[in-house]
Amino acid sequence: MVFSVPTTTTQSAPTISFGLPTQTPVTTSATRVFSFLANKPSTTSSTSFSLGTGGVSFGITPSTAAATTAATTLTQTTAQSTLGTATTTTTPATSSTQTMHYRLLEESVNKWKLELEEHEAAFLRQATQVNAWDRLLVANGEKIASLSELVEKLKLDQQRLDHELDFIAAQQGELTELIEPLERAVRDAPELSLQHHADLEREHTYHLAENVNAQLKRMSQDIKEIIEHLNSANAAVIENKPIHQISKVLDAHMNALSWVQQNCALLQRKTEDAERELQRQQLEQNKFQNR
Repeated sequence: MVFSVPTTTTQSAPTISFGLPTQTPVTTSATRVFSFLANKPSTTSSTSFSLGTGGVSFGITPSTAAATTAATTLTQTTAQSTLGTATTTTTPATSSTQTMHYRLLEESVNKWKLELEEHEAAFLRQATQVNAWDRLLVANGEKIASLSELVEKLKLDQQRLDHELDFIAAQQGELTELIEPLERAVRDAPELSLQHHADLEREHTYHLAENVNAQLKRMSQDIKEIIEHLNSANAAVIENKPIHQISKVLDAHMNALSWVQQNCALLQRKTEDAERELQRQQLEQNKFQNR
């Protein structure tokens, strides 16, 4: 035959405080079962430790659970059909405490320390990367600003170039309007070959040379007649001084005429050179037309 007696147990939960006073009571309920065959004791224990801000304290303060059942009483009543008497028995509960070993605490602290160092290294890496990104962003911002200024300058240069191109286009239109009538006049004019033009120039030069030569001959003849007349007059009256002066003047005129004759010869040579040049151009023109 089994009897169940509900019991209430209050215990302190294990707390870890990093320099901060924290205390949370924990209340648990348990049901103790008794039987005539076995007695099952209920024991609980709690362990608390603290890490100070100035350093790590390995002090362990074991606390005995309030789960020690002080007055757990079992009442077992056996009823006898003949005697009508009751028998009551009382069984005390046992309590034990469990302590945390220093080795487990040291391993936990070392594990936390390694994790903290890993997190610190990761934070430093990320901070360094963020700083590099920030410097890159600043440099790119400066480049973008310089590019924006360069684009503005290029826009102004493009506008000036457009204005100059418009001005050149207007001038070209005016020149086209002036050239078109000339082109029409050239197309409508009769064709004049270079050979015909050279022949005309050469003929004109020949006529000019003949006229100059005829004038020189007439002047030379006139001068000879004047000289002969003066000589005859001079022979008749030698003592006449004015006539002598006139003879000197005539001599000077003769010298001048000689100079004119020399220049005429030079002009004749130049005319011949011009004629040869015209012939050469005519040959070149013929070669060009044959091509």
